[in-house]
Amino acid sequence: MDTSAVGSLGWDAWLTLAVVSGIFLSAVLTRLSTDVVFWGGTGLLMICGILDTKAALAGFSSPGVITVGVLYIIVSGLQETGALLWIYTRVMGHPATLRRAQSRLMFPVFILSGFLNNTPVVAMFIPVLMQWVRRLGRSASQFLIPLSYASILGGM
Repeated sequence: MDTSAVGSLGWDAWLTLAVVSGIFLSAVLTRLSTDVVFWGGTGLLMICGILDTKAALAGFSSPGVITVGVLYIIVSGLQETGALLWIYTRVMGHPATLRRAQSRLMFPVFILSGFLNNTPVVAMFIPVLMQWVRRLGRSASQFLIPLSYASILGGM
């Protein structure tokens, strides 16, 4: 390893490395929520003048991030009103076998992922899935990977 490159780092690079290391350690070793940890690190870099406001908030101007955020808001509204649970109990029903239950879960996820971003589709299905498998008397682990695969395949 060439130590001359490490020695030529400025104070801002060293502080950035320390903040990033602190963020990862705090996220792993403390009970602080990850959003507080990441915003704290970003705020510290902004206060020290390493990041300006435009650079710190640049990721939020991405259309993809905004779309995912809006879909999370819509899904939360549907969950709070109970509309999601009503829809999914009609669609997914009470199948007799594991294969039928998995296919009843995967089909709507596959279809929705063709039109929506995969992340909010999976986030939308997980709470309903957990209630549904409890009602079926099954383990959620039998459905989470099929849920993920259906979302990925549908998104293609």
